[in-house]
Amino acid sequence: MKSWLALFLVVLMVLSLAGCSFSVGDVRKPGDDPDEVPGEDPGNDPAPEDTGEWKTVDGEFYTFSDTDLCFVVAFKELHFTYADEFDNYTFMAQYLGEEEIEGTKTRHYRFNSTEYDGHAEFWFTEDGELVQAADSGGYLDKDPYFLEWLVGDWLHECCLNFLSQHCNYDGFHYGDIYTDPSVFATSDHDYQVREISTREADLGAGAVTIYRYDYSSVGYFDVLDEIAKIGEKYMFISHTITLEGGFTTKLTITKVIPF
Repeated sequence: MKSWLALFLVVLMVLSLAGCSFSVGDVRKPGDDPDEVPGEDPGNDPAPEDTGEWKTVDGEFYTFSDTDLCFVVAFKELHFTYADEFDNYTFMAQYLGEEEIEGTKTRHYRFNSTEYDGHAEFWFTEDGELVQAADSGGYLDKDPYFLEWLVGDWLHECCLNFLSQHCNYDGFHYGDIYTDPSVFATSDHDYQVREISTREADLGAGAVTIYRYDYSSVGYFDVLDEIAKIGEKYMFISHTITLEGGFTTKLTITKVIPF
């Protein structure tokens, strides 16, 4: 239920972005007067500097399915934290090496999460097909029903909160707002852009540039997103959304190493 709630929030944003447009009503830099009402005549005071138009990055986002765990084969290691008012946990996926199972080369992964206080192991082909799995008790099997049960358990309890930001919904990817200028230009919503900035960080595979977007949909939600190019594609490094009533979800990537 908790994962579906977070998924709903992201879908809500995706539909909002896809069906509505943006107008940059008030773009400020740190230090601008927070008490100034957007659209009011500031009198003789100089207008605050404009941070510029909405900025996009050149590239594309990872796109994953929200029905399986094959996303993991894109990474050698992936760690994230998730928190809302109901839940708070960490998730870690680690590549353990290549193994051959009945003539098929597989990538062996170990999943850990504080949500379970346990672990599971999965063996995927390079294309993401699951060959076998083992639960925290060490039970190992290739049976389709066992695989479906174990995948569903980890998917819904831990991974949907990550996957929801990297899926296509009716042909629209949440990341499109950051890569396709037309998504921003053709919307119709009262969005306020507070700040767009960059910083450098090492998330496990060397320094990367992280793009930070701080904006809101007036009367609906506030968003703070950070994105970075990991390997050949972009992904969300941090995603925080706060609804008007105060409900907040936050997912943060703490380590990611592409394959």
